Amino acid sequence: MRKIISLLCIILVLAAVMTTPAEAAKKDTKAPVITKTDPVDYATDIMIESTIIIRFNEAVQKGKNIAKISLKENETKSIEFTYEITGQFLKLTPKTQLKYDTLYTVTIPASAVKDKAGNNFAATYSFNFLTETDPSKASTETASTDGITYSIEIEATMQEALTPTKIAYFEQMLQKFGINATFKNVSIADQEDQSAGDTTSN
Repeated sequence: MRKIISLLCIILVLAAVMTTPAEAAKKDTKAPVITKTDPVDYATDIMIESTIIIRFNEAVQKGKNIAKISLKENETKSIEFTYEITGQFLKLTPKTQLKYDTLYTVTIPASAVKDKAGNNFAATYSFNFLTETDPSKASTETASTDGITYSIEIEATMQEALTPTKIAYFEQMLQKFGINATFKNVSIADQEDQSAGDTTSN
C-alpha cells in the first residue's frame, strides 16, 4: 500500500511540473516592439529641456545592448544621457541641455531591451527630431526679407508618405541653411515613376 501511495505522489509531482503542448504554445515568444516615441519621428520645435521617451507594447527590462543606445547631435556628435526603464517605458535624459535649432537622432539597437520572457528587441530603430529656434534670434530672422525669392519645382522619391509632420521637419531643416521654404501643391505622382510627391518652395 505504501508503495502505491509513493508511486501516486511521484506521478502527481511529475504532472505538476510537466508542461503540456497547449501550455508550451502559450509561452511568450514575441519580441517587444516600439509603439510610440516622444518626440515622434520628424518632430520639430522640440523644447531643449525635453527628455526622450520610448514606449513598447509590453513591459521591458535592460538587454545586453542597452549601453549601445545613442543620442547624436547632427548625426555625428554623441550626447551623454542617463536611462530609466519603468514598465513599458524607456526614458532617456540628456546630461546637458540640448541645443537650439539642432537635429538629434536617437537609435535603439537590437537587444537593447528585452521583455520579461527574455525575448530581445529584434531590430534597430531610429528617429529624428529638431529642437526649437533660439527665441533671441527668432524675431530677427523672421523680420529679414532681404534676398531673392525663387519658385522651385521638385519631384522626390521617398520610402514613406510625405505627411504634414515631415513637411514641417524638412522646412525647418532648410531654414538651418538659410532657406525659408514653403511646400505647396504636394501630391502623389504617377505610380509608374514611384514618386512620393511634387513640391514647390518659396
